[in-house]
Amino acid sequence: MRAGALLAAFLITASLIACEPPRREPEVVVTVRSASELVPLPSVEASALGEGARALGPHRFVVSRRSLARSLTLEGFCTEEISRPEGPALDVVLRPRVEVLAPAPVGFDAPFTIEVRPGCREAIAGHATWEIVRAPGGEVGTVGLTTERRGFVVHGRTAAWTPPVLPRWGLVPISAAEAGEIVLRMRFVEGESAPITREVRVLAAARSTGLPSIAIGAAALLRGGPFVLRESPPGAHAVIEQASDGLERFVPDVEGRWLFADREGRTLALRSGEHARTPLDCGRSECHARETEHAAASPMTRAFVGREREACAIACHTVGEPGLPDGGFVHEAGRLGWSASTDGTLTHATLPRSLRRLAGVGCTACHGPGAIPEASARWAILRTDVCASCHDAPPRYGHVAAWSRSAMSQSDHASETREAPCARCHTTAGFLESIGARAHTDVPAEAGPLGIACAACHAPHAEARLEVALVRRVPVPASLGALPDTWTDRGATVCLTCHAPGEEGATASSAAILLGVGGRTIEGGLSNAVEDEAPHREITCTECHASEPSNTLERGAAHAFAIDRDRCVRCHDRALVDRAFAQADVLGSAARARLADDGSAPHPTAHPDDATRWNAALVRGDPGAWAHAPAYARRLLGASSE
Repeated sequence: MRAGALLAAFLITASLIACEPPRREPEVVVTVRSASELVPLPSVEASALGEGARALGPHRFVVSRRSLARSLTLEGFCTEEISRPEGPALDVVLRPRVEVLAPAPVGFDAPFTIEVRPGCREAIAGHATWEIVRAPGGEVGTVGLTTERRGFVVHGRTAAWTPPVLPRWGLVPISAAEAGEIVLRMRFVEGESAPITREVRVLAAARSTGLPSIAIGAAALLRGGPFVLRESPPGAHAVIEQASDGLERFVPDVEGRWLFADREGRTLALRSGEHARTPLDCGRSECHARETEHAAASPMTRAFVGREREACAIACHTVGEPGLPDGGFVHEAGRLGWSASTDGTLTHATLPRSLRRLAGVGCTACHGPGAIPEASARWAILRTDVCASCHDAPPRYGHVAAWSRSAMSQSDHASETREAPCARCHTTAGFLESIGARAHTDVPAEAGPLGIACAACHAPHAEARLEVALVRRVPVPASLGALPDTWTDRGATVCLTCHAPGEEGATASSAAILLGVGGRTIEGGLSNAVEDEAPHREITCTECHASEPSNTLERGAAHAFAIDRDRCVRCHDRALVDRAFAQADVLGSAARARLADDGSAPHPTAHPDDATRWNAALVRGDPGAWAHAPAYARRLLGASSE
């Protein structure tokens, strides 16, 4: 009886166990990372992490603890042993089989050495070959590339100093194109493994915005000396050194304020610091709260996080200069031993706290990591040089090179254009003041001409702007009346602020009115153009003057604002275009005759009460009258329509 009861109990228990669902195997979330921010990972197959692993992304997986692989091997990376996880998450950090670190900026006409570092023992048996991808001015032969130790060590020399357009006095800005960049490509072969290719960027000089707020370890070039160092921060040992072409070189070694003086007693204050340590309290309610809010939504701020990250873009899509101990993104990531996956899921929330402020083009990327410059130096933020540190890198970025060929870059070369009332349209500071975007900024005489720079049309942290190109949205001048919505939607109204007759009516300074978009009625003269004389009413300035030309691969080449016949024939018959081009001299000569001038004055004076002279001044003030609205231009001059 007793045995029967035990058997029955056993059978009942067994049946209950059989009915229970199987216990779920404990799982772990595995994230695979590269040990180097400069060497991104390829996609990882889920099966490489273990049987039954499920992918949450290219580099993130869920796998049971029991089936977790003991090691992981990816092409181009060393085999990494996978330890047993103690918690629900595990990071597997893979070391590149070889890593190539570019040297810090070494100076112009100076030797440099690059070493290939093997990440694992097997890589020591490999060998590397090198080629020059790009050199300043295309002069590949000047680099003088030599190798040793099977290519694990390569030597070369940077180009000699090619002076850019130098400021008359003070800090010398250095754009991406002026930094003497050499790009090398290494091909590493090891046994039967697939070859590994790396590109290395060598700079002669660190990029500089020309603002007196620079990073520790970044060399500043000074012009207008000799300078002496009057004040230094505590613990400083940096000294002024001689550089080429009469310039002086200074590399701050600690955080703080430095004061220089030239032989005439003029002083230059410079502040240095680390990007990662600069307090970012600009957004306080009593300071720049709205600007900070709009900057947070800017594509510049999101240039790294949330989009594909290429190693070559790190220098411009994050804060800091790779290779410098400046507290920038690469420097801080190295301190933390952190690297990003390339699966597109990276967000600010998943970044280490100290890297969040450095991932993207943040405040200190443009304004510098030292501190807010002293009041006398804050005008420098308006220079094109600030943007040129990234956007002057042909052939990939031709924005600044194209702008330098435009009339915009020459707008204030005559000294009288830097004074009121001309400054409103001939200087960046005057333009921003006129539209209420920025209080008046005094630009010192020694700064020289600056042109209409990037900050006039583009606004990184303004409320009224286009999201993609950051073009300012400004009201349509009242003298032009109502315009189609396309003008505002495409940001073209920023052009009309200057390229339209002013409200004061004393000068027909420019003649966008000839586009036939409208204009004030003039007693005894002509009123607004009628519809059939406004063929380009629906077409904005930027569709013709800033659309990318078809014969170049350079991004930003449209910033030359040039027009050619090939662009016109997209819409017009070639013969018609040729006739329109032929009208240019005819209309210009007729306008000058009615004004009795030789055309030397850029903007002829005319008052709207003098209809004949005013109409002629409108034509004279628009070099493109022959294309904008030729029939209307002829009617303004009282000329024949034949």
